[in-house]
Amino acid sequence: MHGLLHRLARWLCLALVGVPAALAPPAASGQWSAGLFHVYDAVGEGRTDWQAWSAHVQRRFGRGALIAEVLQARRFGATDEALALDAWADLWHGAYANVRVQTALSTPRILPRRDVYAEVYQGLGPWEAAAHYRLRAYAGETIHAYGVGLGLYRGAYYLRARLTLTPRLGRTGWAQTLTVRRYWNAPLEFVEVLAGRGRAIEIVDVGPVIRLTRTAVVALRVQRFVTPRLGLTAGLAYSDDDFFTRQSLTLGLLARW
Repeated sequence: MHGLLHRLARWLCLALVGVPAALAPPAASGQWSAGLFHVYDAVGEGRTDWQAWSAHVQRRFGRGALIAEVLQARRFGATDEALALDAWADLWHGAYANVRVQTALSTPRILPRRDVYAEVYQGLGPWEAAAHYRLRAYAGETIHAYGVGLGLYRGAYYLRARLTLTPRLGRTGWAQTLTVRRYWNAPLEFVEVLAGRGRAIEIVDVGPVIRLTRTAVVALRVQRFVTPRLGLTAGLAYSDDDFFTRQSLTLGLLARW
């Protein structure tokens, strides 16, 4: 169960390296938690800045958690909204799984109509192996992604490497990331550094216009609870690809009861 809580607490960055939009970290105690988040991206090359908002409510159970989320993304002068349902559950000994389903409201111009993500984790002593799959269904195209990850718990530190492959039109995109996290109070209070690179599938304009592009990202995130029930999270990130650069600021408010 500790691994499941750790994975829940890892959420936040919004599509920095091609992973699903993230939800807030849940409470380590209490059955309910909630979060509000805002992400601001200063986009280079004369493009309009991006913004995203999300809110979620989570209910924890004995062997997992269920999360409902509403989100809005504003990019390239267009605004899309979506709803998501995220479920986590223990499986057999040392294993647990996550399934997330997101559906766009109305006709999306930048988000996929459907975004389905599934990942299974298996603990191996201090190591944790994982395999994931993602489906993004746009108006004229469906994109599939497959990947693996390997994590290591070492004292107050957690290290994780992740590789994702995305075949499209006879070519294969790829993205690899390395995350290093230092806990103050596991699993919800920490500082985290992430670095990634690849040739990934990106949305580069309204439509959406989809391209396979070189990508690189570095990110820093800090999270602390200032009272037993209220917490804050903040993140900075810089990303660069063939089309534009982004400097991102993420702010979040967390609550648990």
